[in-house]
Amino acid sequence: EAPTNYFGPKDFFGNEFDTGLELYDYFEESALTKWVSELENGATTDLPEDVKRAILQFILSTSIKSWRLTQRSISRPKTESSMLIHLSHKIINHRQLCVQIREEILNLKEIYLSRDTKEKRNIQKIFAELLLRQSNEVTPEIKSLDRLTPLSMDWSLPENINEIDSYIKETLESIEILMINGEAKQESVLLPTNDDVYIHPIIFIGGNKLSRGLTLPGLCVSLFLRQTSIYDTLLQMGRWFGYRDGYIDLCRISTTPTIIERFRTICSACEDLNEQIDEMNEKSRTPE
Repeated sequence: EAPTNYFGPKDFFGNEFDTGLELYDYFEESALTKWVSELENGATTDLPEDVKRAILQFILSTSIKSWRLTQRSISRPKTESSMLIHLSHKIINHRQLCVQIREEILNLKEIYLSRDTKEKRNIQKIFAELLLRQSNEVTPEIKSLDRLTPLSMDWSLPENINEIDSYIKETLESIEILMINGEAKQESVLLPTNDDVYIHPIIFIGGNKLSRGLTLPGLCVSLFLRQTSIYDTLLQMGRWFGYRDGYIDLCRISTTPTIIERFRTICSACEDLNEQIDEMNEKSRTPE
């Protein structure tokens, strides 16, 4: 059996009879189709709203993670946090995606780090909505899980956005974007302007190379839109599975309803296989 603090596919997606933790945000299928088509044609139009919201969720989750660590520490520790973006296995799409994400981060910096403006208030409003959902729905639901009761977890949340405003600014200032794929030379697309930071957020953009042998530090938000139904590919790309002590309630997976259903089907198939193996062992039989 997996340890009680391990969160696997069933925890996130459930199976045919259980919806799981529902730590996901639905991505519109039509918006995905349009976005992929634009990328394939080399367009650099605006990002879909669902992508922008996922980025804001990552900034908020990272800020709360850092706030929690600071609350329970004498000296301020460094917060490692990351976001995974996987749309396609094609390198050309990764490049286009990096351009779009970089422009979005630079735009967010310019707006949020400036004086009070209408655009800044709109972003703060979205942050407030995400925090409200976190406080009223997500964290209480995760906290109520019986198997998490014996674990030493920090479920504290700021009362409002103003309480973590400095953390949000610091997260924005220190975001780094890395493209991870089969190209020989990997370079950071966007580096933090200040090396002396306590928050180290990284957005990883890539394809198959993200699937095996690479640990993403403090992964909390995944934008997963790979259009495949192959079990192995989906499971290997599920980098959100693992140990998320202290911040499982801050994790999110932004994906389409179709992909969610595919994962649920996989979970049911894996459970069936495990049950067959258990039965074989109980009867001291071999696979043959």
